[in-house]
Amino acid sequence: MIPMHEGTRYGRLILISGVPYRVKNDTNLNYRCVCDCGRSLLVGGHRLRGGKVRSCGCLQIESQTRNLLDNRARVLLKMTIRDRIATA
Repeated sequence: MIPMHEGTRYGRLILISGVPYRVKNDTNLNYRCVCDCGRSLLVGGHRLRGGKVRSCGCLQIESQTRNLLDNRARVLLKMTIRDRIATA
């Protein structure tokens, strides 16, 4: 078992308990973390150390929103360029 220390940051997650938990029917050691958005969750130690988990899910929602807004701007730009070419 690799020791995990309280206060260690993994992406947006901060380890708040260095004591591992066992969840029923799970062979992995899980640790209590808190995300920057305030949500608390249990995450497997191997997933934290491997970088597989970086947030509680809020990071994915933020990146999807940002990508959606970027794509809308690209589509609007293409439409205006196409309209200008067609009228010229």
